Amino acid sequence: MDTCLTDEMCVGKKYKYYQQWCIYHMDNYNYSPNYTISCHPERIERTYPSCASCWKWTDCCADSPQDCCIKEFYTYPPTNSPTLHPCSSGCDKPYYFEKCNIFQNINQKITCESGDGIQCCSDNINDCCIFKKDEMFVYSGLIIIILFLSFYMMTRDKYKINPATNSNV
Repeated sequence: MDTCLTDEMCVGKKYKYYQQWCIYHMDNYNYSPNYTISCHPERIERTYPSCASCWKWTDCCADSPQDCCIKEFYTYPPTNSPTLHPCSSGCDKPYYFEKCNIFQNINQKITCESGDGIQCCSDNINDCCIFKKDEMFVYSGLIIIILFLSFYMMTRDKYKINPATNSNV
């Protein structure tokens, strides 16, 4: 395995962890590599030439994989107008889809808007876009009421008695 770790770096019964992902944001925390115990493999670009995100992996010596990353508190700066929460890369593998249709809402627990589409932590679009059941029942009920009232108004006018008008007088 191509690694930058040395035995001197892993002194004191530390374990070697390879290809750790430490560049992400989750729950108002930014995570980044702990450079005192980690290093960046030099030949990773040649090993994975078509995977640009793989080039950000780090190797480290630690007691657990969580120790490879530094956790820093972070809040997004305020904006003048309402904005969407930026997509976090806390997913194991993000999936990209077109936007949800008019009958669906975005499941904000695992999905966020990303440009012209959505980014989701699930490969199933039905987990990412939730069907609007309540709204659909309300819309269906309103359409039925409008149709019923229209039918009633049309049939009611048929049976109305119109007085005869005498035009000879």
